[in-house]
Amino acid sequence: MPSVFLDGQFISRDQARVSAFDAGFQHGVGLFETLLALREDDDVHILHLQEHVERLRVSAAALGLSESLRAGALEEAVRRCAEHAAKEH
Repeated sequence: MPSVFLDGQFISRDQARVSAFDAGFQHGVGLFETLLALREDDDVHILHLQEHVERLRVSAAALGLSESLRAGALEEAVRRCAEHAAKEH
C-alpha cells in the first residue's frame, strides 16, 4: 500500500491527517519544488538538491512562512522519501 511522509515518518495514506489549522489548508499557502531523483542500483541521487532547498529556504522567509527552515533536515527528508519511493517501485 502506498505511504506518505508526515511528521518525520512514513505512514499509510489512510492514516495521514493534516490539521484544519495548518496554514496551507487555511490559506492555500505553500511552496513547491519539482526534483529529479535518479536510481542507480541501490543508490538514489537527487539532482541539485542543495539548490532546490536553498530556493525553498529563501522563498519561505520572503513569504513569512519560516525564518528558520532547517536545510539539512529538509534535505534528509527528501533523501528518505526518494529512497523509500525507490524501494516501493
